[in-house]
Amino acid sequence: MEKNDQTETVDLAPAWSEILPSLLEAYSFLNSKTEPTGEQTENLSILREEFTKMARGADMMNEYFDFIQNVFEIAFGDDALNKDYTNQEVLDKLDEFSALSLLAGEVEDD
Repeated sequence: MEKNDQTETVDLAPAWSEILPSLLEAYSFLNSKTEPTGEQTENLSILREEFTKMARGADMMNEYFDFIQNVFEIAFGDDALNKDYTNQEVLDKLDEFSALSLLAGEVEDD
C-alpha cells in the first residue's frame, strides 16, 4: 500500500464534557433495574470504570493546577497565574533565578 501525502488523521474521540450527559443517563437507567440482565450489569460496570477514569483525570488536573500556580508564584509572586504571564515568561524568570543562584554560589566559594 502506497502512502498518500494527502492522508489526514482525524480525532473522533469526544470530550468528556460532551458525553457526560449520555453516560449519566445510561448509568441512571441501568442502576434503576431491580433485576438487571448480565449485559446490563456488565455495561454498568463499564460505566463505573469510565466515571472512575474521569475522577482520576480531574484529580490529576487539580494537582497540575496547584503545581503550575506554585511555579508561577515562585517566578512572579502572589496571584501571578491571574496576571497574564506566559509559560515562557515563567520559565525565563526561573532560568534567571537559577543563573543568579549559581553566580551567588560562586561568589560564596571565593
